Amino acid sequence: MIVEREAESIQWAQETCRQAGLSDTRPRRMILRLLASHKIPLTLDQIASLLPGRCNQVTLYRSLGAFETLGLVRKITLRSRTTYFTLIRPGETPTYLVCRNCEQISLLPAVEEMSTLTRKISQATQFTRLQHELEFFGICPRCQHRQQCSPDRAPLKAKPTV
Repeated sequence: MIVEREAESIQWAQETCRQAGLSDTRPRRMILRLLASHKIPLTLDQIASLLPGRCNQVTLYRSLGAFETLGLVRKITLRSRTTYFTLIRPGETPTYLVCRNCEQISLLPAVEEMSTLTRKISQATQFTRLQHELEFFGICPRCQHRQQCSPDRAPLKAKPTV
């Protein structure tokens, strides 16, 4: 099922590129395949390291920019100015949970209420092909544990009651 979904995503992305007149090059196919195989967004450096010697940084960055312009790739920039890229899959609108400390990104399971809300907005506005970009920010369990165990942090004190 997962492999089939990846193949559909790649086929959809390649067809979108063809319709836009973007040439079908080997590096672009490799980038699309890589992004389709990862549900969690990847940084430019991560993508480059997973395609060593197959795609230079300039080609990679330009391809990702072209994919973003065509609506194939979503770019997520975090507070540290680190930029992540993820393939947009038709019919899916992923929601991510991002740690404010270490910026670990986790995929949240699909929530029926979001699908219902999207459908209601589409019906009310007559917009089609709606998608959203939503991230929740918090502190991951690993960073919470680190903060509790850190000797240089003073323990939180309860406020006195009056």
